[in-house]
Amino acid sequence: MTKVRLLIVEDDEVLRELLVEAMEDYGLDCISAGNGKEALSLLHSERVNFVITDIKMPIMDGLTMLKEWRKIDSDSPPILLVSGYSEIESSRDAKLVGAVGFHSKPYDVEDLHQLVMSYCNTSG
Repeated sequence: MTKVRLLIVEDDEVLRELLVEAMEDYGLDCISAGNGKEALSLLHSERVNFVITDIKMPIMDGLTMLKEWRKIDSDSPPILLVSGYSEIESSRDAKLVGAVGFHSKPYDVEDLHQLVMSYCNTSG
């Protein structure tokens, strides 16, 4: 089985590195970006199975990144939104903008891993 490749988009460098390290401990292959613009650039050149993105970031936020990527690739990988803010209150709201769900910070790394794997194992 091919290793799951995860893109983590988070402007807080320490949090980004901790999440990458935690997901790699579960055996996932991770790449990361500090904002939505960097993430779009990576998505053009790298194949990923799943994206976890913060919503509020400088340069390009997670919602804008998601919308821009969906315009380019309607068959883009599943995207999970995370935020320490409550501008998106529920998974239902997140799905309205094309995400598979929403998790508020702080989040449980085990829950995120299980969510990633549930999508990657069922999407082929």
